[in-house]
Parts: sequence; structure tokens; C-alpha cells
Amino acid sequence: EFLVKNKVSLKNLCDYLEDKNDASFIKRVIHKLIDNNILYINDNVPQYECKKTVYIAVTKNCNLMCKHCSYSSEDEREFSLGEMENVVDKVLQSDPKHIVITGGEPLFREDIYAIITYLRTNFSGPLGLMTNGLLITNKNVDFIIKNFTTIDISIDGVDEETCSNIRGPGVFRKVIDAILLLQCHGFKEISVSMVLVGDNFAVLNEFYKLCERLYVKPIIRSFLPMGRGKINYDTLTKSTKDVPQIGYKSDQIYLKACCCEAGYGMVFIDPKGDIYPCNLLVQEQFRIANIMDCDFLLADFFKKREFQKTASRNNLEQLFREVPCGCS
Repeated sequence: EFLVKNKVSLKNLCDYLEDKNDASFIKRVIHKLIDNNILYINDNVPQYECKKTVYIAVTKNCNLMCKHCSYSSEDEREFSLGEMENVVDKVLQSDPKHIVITGGEPLFREDIYAIITYLRTNFSGPLGLMTNGLLITNKNVDFIIKNFTTIDISIDGVDEETCSNIRGPGVFRKVIDAILLLQCHGFKEISVSMVLVGDNFAVLNEFYKLCERLYVKPIIRSFLPMGRGKINYDTLTKSTKDVPQIGYKSDQIYLKACCCEAGYGMVFIDPKGDIYPCNLLVQEQFRIANIMDCDFLLADFFKKREFQKTASRNNLEQLFREVPCGCS
């Protein structure tokens, strides 16, 4: 009634909410009401359109061997440049609002600059980079800040000791140097992330203080025990039994999630082209399709809400019902 009387669009209603989790929850409720023909939107009120974010993992390979990484295989076959351009074309058909390039370590690909150049030729929207920061140098910093609007750098610690426990010796200083290099070139949209695992939980407050000193946005991520993370599970979790994480128990996967947009406002495409609701749900039961399948259009996934008809969606809904908590 309020919306009709005041001619407030549903999108603007969500924008009015200061808390992002509240806004995300309202968006999901609105979708549900529309899908079940409970809520109807007339021509005078704009139809709600979800914000679409597509994460593209351009490689599984990396220049580090982090203990908690969900990948464990190196030198796996990855898409050629031509195939990556095809992936980009298919992604752009869905008219995404936001694209994030991730890996592995995306800057580890020799042709990453060609991939980004092709993407930027056809996409002018927000483009994010998820990286370990070690390959950001004086030689490529201008290219990076020209093409990316946000950069998320993993650090997993607050000093050399805590960072090296997860990511290896010498990484902490190199990450700090990369942040300072970006800032010296005028780039400010930097976030720094830490996975809550091992002894990191004990330094959580210090992590926030570090980010404040560095003028970067702090991000806390959940631990996903796959790949090396699964191999090192006992060592990594011995001091974090009460820390929220995505884990295995009796071959079941447990997710703590709240106001999640997985499969609704975002998807994750792995280096083989397989599409998942998000990068924390990369198990077979959550696989939606492969983007290289000739009959699969990512545009239909969003515009026609094809996700609601998939087994992946059913498994995701079941997961939320079983473990209705929150993930980072």
C-alpha cells in the first residue's frame, strides 16, 4: 500500500535500507512474492531487477600454496584465450551489473592482460579483481588501476607470523607493498580479506585495526575445506572449533548462510566453465551447468529465472533449511 500510494519503486525501497543484509533479504522476499503471484507490479511501478554479479575464475593455478586454499591441483588445463573470450561473450549476454575476475591467481595467467582488454572492450561496468597481490608491480599497476574498479587482496593475518602460517614466508610484507603501490597511484577502492581459520580468529580485532591503518575495507571470509583446505583440515581447525565455517561432516556439506544471494543475484564460473551459485558452493550437487554448453544461455538464467528449475536450486534450498545460520 505504501509503495502504491507513494509511487516508490521496489528497487528504490531496497536502496532506502541502510543495512545491506536487510536489503538483500527484502529483495529475496519480493522475488518470492512475485514468483508465487502474490505480488503484482503494475505499469506505473518499475519491475524489480536483481543486481547481477558474475565471478569468473580464469585459472586454478597460483604462485602460492596457501594451506587453506580450496584448490590443490596445479598446472591443470585452462581455457585458451579464444575460449576465455567465448566465456566473456556468454557472460555479457546476461547483461551483468558487476563482474569479478578471480582464480587461483588471475594475474598468474600470461594472457590475463589480453583477457581483461577484451572484456573491457565490451563491458564498461564495475570490474573487480580478487588477487593475492604479489604480482602487482610497477610494470602492471597502471594497467590494473585503469581497468579495475575494485581490488580485493587476501592477507590472512596481521603480521609476518600470522600471515606466513597460512600463506608462506615473506607474503605479508609484499601484500602491504602492493597496497601502498596502488594507493600511491591514486587507487583507493581496496579491500583486504582474511579467512577465519587456524589462529586468525584470535587476531580478528587486530585485523580490523590493521585495515583501518591501511585505509582499506576489511572482509572476513569463511573457511571452505576443499583441496588443500581439506588436506590440512585438522591442523587448520584445531584452535577454531567454534568458528563459523563451511565444512564436512559424515560426507555432508554444512553452510552457515544469511540473506544469501547465491544463485539469485550472483553466480560463480570455475576455470572449467562450470557454473555454481557462488564460490563457496562448488560441489557437484550445486553445479548448475557448463557455460560452454551450446544450449545454455546465462541470460536466460537471470531473465527467465531458470535457476529455480534446477536440481542445484533444490539442493541449495535444502541446505538453507537444514543450517539456517550465517556465513561470511
